[in-house]
This record gives sequence, C-alpha cells and structure tokens, in this order.
Amino acid sequence: MLKNEIDQTTDLLAQKKLAASLLKENLTQYISEEDEVTEISYPFQEFPTKIKSINLDKEKFVEGKLIAIKGQYLLFEGDKVINIRKYGGYQATISYPKHSI
Repeated sequence: MLKNEIDQTTDLLAQKKLAASLLKENLTQYISEEDEVTEISYPFQEFPTKIKSINLDKEKFVEGKLIAIKGQYLLFEGDKVINIRKYGGYQATISYPKHSI
C-alpha cells in the first residue's frame, strides 16, 4: 500500500458474496444491497522506495517534513513512515518551524 503496489486482480464484488455466504443467518440482514465499488485515491508526489518505519518506543524525537498521509500512515521525507494508529494512547506534540515572510 505504501509503495503503491496495488493488486488490481481482486474481484471485490465476488469477495463480498463470499463473505456474505460465510455469515450466520442472523447477520445477513446487515449485508448492503449496494454493489458500487468506491475507489479511494491518496494523491501525493512520490512513493517511498524503501520504507523506514518510525518506532516511537525507540525514538523519542522524530523530525522531518510530512509529505503525505495514506490511510493510517504518515509519510515523511527520506522514506520514513509511521503507522499512527499503533500509537493511539500516546501523547505527542507536533510543531512546525516559523517562516519569515
């Protein structure tokens, strides 16, 4: 996902039917009749070539320019990536440099 390697061969509607067939009968009422597939595009300028995962348990201070957000991932310059959902209970401070005009 972070390198933009997307599997276009999966038939999502067939997977929906398969998942529905595996549900217990009392849960089938929650299956949506809608079969429209929504494509979500995460635009950004470049994809990381080699992902360097940021671990806040090991690194107390992280610095870099945020270049993209893709799902639960924040992507920084230098192919650094953090799965922000992993740190749901953490307290963090985010700051940015003040630029003179």
